[in-house]
Amino acid sequence: MPSDVHGRHAQALAIPVGNTVNVSTSVTSNGAYLSGDRTTNKEQIVLVRLSATKDCFIRFTDGPGVATNADQLFLAGTEVQKVPLGTNYLSAIRDTEDGKISASIVT
Repeated sequence: MPSDVHGRHAQALAIPVGNTVNVSTSVTSNGAYLSGDRTTNKEQIVLVRLSATKDCFIRFTDGPGVATNADQLFLAGTEVQKVPLGTNYLSAIRDTEDGKISASIVT
């Protein structure tokens, strides 16, 4: 287990595995698959590391979907989120400025 600077055990997430997908955030919704086709890949995504250059709205779906400004607001920066079971597609749309959101599956 990893240790902090004082030698105490510290919780840590594993590094991202697999490919990182990038989704441009603009006035139209864009998206990308997080782990390929669910019909051949039965692995369940549990956590995903998201990193956005600008505020955007995101939606996880089980196939190509459309994000709207009624979806979850993701603020610029990086965080790890639990992905809803059975979903493998990330859609995003900008809040006020165009940007990019990157997603990597973590273990």
